[in-house]
Amino acid sequence: MDKLRSILLLSLFVGMWLFVTYKLSRQSGWSKLADKYPASDSFDGKRWYAESIRMNEVGGNIFILGSSRKCFYMSVIYPFKFGYKPLMIPWQEIMTTDKKGWIFKYVMLTFRNCPCVEARIYKSTWDKILRCEYTPKDLQNAHMVSKV
Repeated sequence: MDKLRSILLLSLFVGMWLFVTYKLSRQSGWSKLADKYPASDSFDGKRWYAESIRMNEVGGNIFILGSSRKCFYMSVIYPFKFGYKPLMIPWQEIMTTDKKGWIFKYVMLTFRNCPCVEARIYKSTWDKILRCEYTPKDLQNAHMVSKV
């Protein structure tokens, strides 16, 4: 009986975990971005692990961010991956606005083909991505970065 109870408890935990991660991917807007910007091939750039992003007030330090000549890459670390398909967002699809919080500066990312989703990233993290050797050097053009 104890073995059956343990199996049921473990199954309940795993089921709830999968349900919650799936719901958060929907609530955050990640699934909408995945419909517009799916990772169709392998990513061949620089990656940073356990980075923080907040998307529509859902987020944390569970993200993998990447930079290549063609795109900005976003994924989620295991075991939070269920419901979060990897994204490859072309640089020209990203618009940014600098913001200042009470303590930290951050950058608000919006996406041309999915304007209902906003992603907030620490300015220091975004600057690290822009300085990466894989990131195109022309990203400081006015069409991408707008100051507030």
